[in-house]
Amino acid sequence: MSEIPLIDETGIFEARLAPNFDSVKGAFELVARFRTAHGLSQRDALILNLILEELLVNTVEHGRPPDHHPVSIRLARSGYCVAIDYRDRGVAFNPIKDTPPDDIDQPVDERRVGGLGWPLIRHYCHNIRYERNTDGENALMLERRVEAFDDFKSG
Repeated sequence: MSEIPLIDETGIFEARLAPNFDSVKGAFELVARFRTAHGLSQRDALILNLILEELLVNTVEHGRPPDHHPVSIRLARSGYCVAIDYRDRGVAFNPIKDTPPDDIDQPVDERRVGGLGWPLIRHYCHNIRYERNTDGENALMLERRVEAFDDFKSG
């Protein structure tokens, strides 16, 4: 079900990926194409990979979306930010309200197992919005400030 990442006429890069672990590769390909088109730094591309991998893994492990409903990822340049639109049809989950408080300041032996994905995403994104839309999708909109774009590549 994985589709080759596309760029549409508005400069938005999009991938529709099967809700499984193998789709992480497609997300990384999407970031690589976005990086090439916009001159994104390697550091920012690696951070986008981390964010998308966390989102996909959480979708597969916890959201359990039907196999026939792909995960949709869109990347767009918005000033000196990358806008990420991530949608899945998994179990309703609002990470803004439904994730436990970060416990990364606790000693290791007092922390719960797992739970580091959302603290990382919150650290690397300066704006996160969520809605459960009328199509039954979890819709996450995230923004990440980046070091710079190469304006000669982005046109």
